[in-house]
Amino acid sequence: MNDDVSDDSSDLDAGVPAHTIKYFPRSGRQKGPSNLALKRANLMFTMENERYRTKCRKLERFMKDLVIESAALCDQVARVQESIFVAKEERRFLLKKFLQYRQQRDGPVEVVRPAPTNAPAQIGGSTPPPAPASSFVDNTEKPQTKSSRKVLKRRNTKFEIVAEDAPERPFVGSSPDECYVALLRAVNRACGAEVIVPAARGADFFALSHPTIQNLVQSCPGARKCPNYRWVRFEVSRSAIDETERLDSDPYLSYAAFRQLCLQPRMAAVAAAATLPSEPGLPPGVHIKQEPPDSS
Repeated sequence: MNDDVSDDSSDLDAGVPAHTIKYFPRSGRQKGPSNLALKRANLMFTMENERYRTKCRKLERFMKDLVIESAALCDQVARVQESIFVAKEERRFLLKKFLQYRQQRDGPVEVVRPAPTNAPAQIGGSTPPPAPASSFVDNTEKPQTKSSRKVLKRRNTKFEIVAEDAPERPFVGSSPDECYVALLRAVNRACGAEVIVPAARGADFFALSHPTIQNLVQSCPGARKCPNYRWVRFEVSRSAIDETERLDSDPYLSYAAFRQLCLQPRMAAVAAAATLPSEPGLPPGVHIKQEPPDSS
């Protein structure tokens, strides 16, 4: 029986009654990690920590190198910017000196104004041409005669309509509407009746409301400096033919339509006289005015 029972009892069994102590065979005891396994686990843990420690040191060294390189690049960029600023200042100084020496050598430069162009700009078939081009309109004294309109550039903006046969009597206005209304009133006085109502259509008459002219004005570099100018948004028009027909029949913009409007009262009077019965022996349309009876 001593062969089956283990003989490596510990000191914990001392003082304990013999009948309460139970001995188990070696094969039935719970197995625990041996010293060799513990040493092997500790060695592996130490090797793993050493590997991560080496990686951490490499990363720290790499970050330090990046910081040093970034600081060096920043210093180089600052030096380049400073050299560029100095080069710009030297260039400006040398250019100013060059212009001074050139002016002293060549003398004062005379500015020659470009010759004005008299050819009107063509926009459309019946649309009025843009200012300052000339266009034919009706004459104030003789509606059947053509005259021209001009836009003169002065210190204070003024619009003038000058007849070709009467340049000494222009129609002047501080706005296009004022100038155009004065023209229509003069035409009505010349006709002896109010043939056309004086409407404020000066912008259309001077072609200032035309999309092409407005686009040219808004594309000028100094257009932003005009505080009172009203900006216009342009859209693609798909009814160009209808717009042309409307302008052709507008007496405010079309000379042919205006002339037809002036001739309508005369044609109506002639037609009315032709319908009256004529006396025997007289040609058609000719009547003898009857004297009123004598009241005395």
